[in-house]
Formats: sequence, structure tokens, C-alpha cells
Amino acid sequence: MNTGGGDLLLDPFSYIINLTQAGNILAALVSNNVTVRTSVDEPMYGSSGVSTDPGDITVNADIQYDSTYDLTFLAHRHVNFNASVQNSNATGGDVNIVAGWDGVTTDIATILSDDTTFGIGDGSVFVGDSTQTSGIAVGSRFGSTNVAAHDLAIDGSDTTNSAYAQLGFRVFDAAPVSTDGSIDVSLTGDLTANGGNSSFRSNAQLGHGGQDANGDFSGDITIHQVNDITFKAGNGTFAFAQLGHGGLNSGGKHSGVITIYQANDLSFTGGKDFAAYAQLGHGGAFGDGDISGNIVIHSAHDLKFMGGSDEDSYAQLGNGGA
Repeated sequence: MNTGGGDLLLDPFSYIINLTQAGNILAALVSNNVTVRTSVDEPMYGSSGVSTDPGDITVNADIQYDSTYDLTFLAHRHVNFNASVQNSNATGGDVNIVAGWDGVTTDIATILSDDTTFGIGDGSVFVGDSTQTSGIAVGSRFGSTNVAAHDLAIDGSDTTNSAYAQLGFRVFDAAPVSTDGSIDVSLTGDLTANGGNSSFRSNAQLGHGGQDANGDFSGDITIHQVNDITFKAGNGTFAFAQLGHGGLNSGGKHSGVITIYQANDLSFTGGKDFAAYAQLGHGGAFGDGDISGNIVIHSAHDLKFMGGSDEDSYAQLGNGGA
């Protein structure tokens, strides 16, 4: 960090959010914006009280809520999601995640546009860690989902069936559910999404919806800056990796512009089992509905799309699916 020649002393606290702390956050979101920041000691939100910690935020308990207020995580180092954070409100309420935070800047629009305010010390965001035993989704239904970090890693489970990982709002209902929240990502490092190697349904996705989801999923997806983008399907059945709304066997109307402003290499690779596809675009294998939205890549080097070795384990640039 450039301090103009002076010394900036950072003494962050690490946070672990278990059931009690998740309950405190839920109670506060009824009437207020909530910010969990590693620069201050707030035991009710999970602070360790130890100012020599590395400054991580780890979410171990689900935070499922319906609020117009924003929930923000500001970590000096990593943000680890071992459980879901989902805002189902039908009008707004952002979810903001900053890793490698500079400890000062709090305006999210400023952070997303200024890479000196995030990604410091390789601070990264992890959604799943390939060993989770249940599905993990992080995002807002109608509010914005914003991530600024060094790396963003989205990893389905290698050990447990249906233990997906997703940045976006997950839809489970058979009845149609709509979403219209934008997803904005700024990284100084890499964006990776890996489908799991468990036997069934451990997929990885950046977008709204999910496997078997039904509804109108919209909201622009914008990657403002990134080094490499790598989406790799896993070796299990339905272990897809997708950048876009929808998902395998999803139905309804899926739309929104996907924009990648600045990237190095893009790689999408299918897996080794049935319908373990990799896709940049809305829709997904066996989907049914009205799929639209431009995909715009302003600057990138190599683009690589390679299908897998089993039936419908395709790799695709574009909307739709097998």
C-alpha cells in the first residue's frame, strides 16, 4: 500500500460467524445496513478480540434473510463462505464482499473501480472449498452482489453429492421465482469455478438460478477486471461450471448482459461425466425457456473452450445449451 512514505499500522481482527453471530446479523438487518469489518472489534458479529489476527471473515452458519438493507463484509485478508448468505427481498438489499481491504475505503462503487483498495496481500474470496457437505450460495435476489478481491474461487464439493457452490441467488422452488440483481466482480487475480468430483450435482456457478431452477432470472453480470478466468466442470454427474444465469434443467426467461471488460486468458472445460458442461452464457444443458442477452468481451488474450469426455459434457460460448 502506498502511504506517501509513512507507515500505516493495521491491527485487524478475524471474525468467525457461527449460529449466534448469524442470528445477531439477521436481527440487525431488520432495520439497518450491517457491515462486518475486520478493522473494529465487534464480538456480537464474531470478532476474535485479538488485534494481531490476519483479518479473515469466515461464515460458518447460513444467513438467510429478507431485507432492503445492505450486508457488507470488509476483510483485511480472506472472506471464506462455508455457508450461504442469501437475501430474498423483492426490491433490493445488496450483498458486498471485499477481501484484501485497505482498511479505510467503505464506498463500494469506489472500491470496485479502484484496485488499490482491495486484493492487498492476496486477500481473496472463497465460496466453498471443495470439501463442503452442503450447498453454498452467496448473493442477493434483487439487490446487487458485489465482489472485490485478489482471487475469487467458487468450488463444488469433491466429497458430498449436491454440495454446489454459487455466487448469485439460488432458486429451489418449483413455482417460478424472479431475480433481477446485478453481479459485479473486480479482481486483481483470477476467477475460478470448479465443478466437484463427487458423484452427483456438485456444480459451480456465477449467476442466478441453479440446477432445476424455474423462473425469470435477470440482472447484468459484469467482470470489471480480472487476470485469468477458468471454469472447469467436475468429474461427477451434472458437475457443471457456468458463468451465467440458469443452470442445468432450468426453465423460464433468463437474460442480462454479461460483460468482461479486461481479462487475460479465458478457459472453459467440460468434465468427465454426464452433463458436466462448461458454459459462458445463460441457459444450460436441458434448459427450457426464453434465453437472451449479449455477451461482450472488451479485452482478452486467449479464449479456450474444450468439451469433456462424456455425453453432454460440452463447452460453450453463448446462450442456450444442449
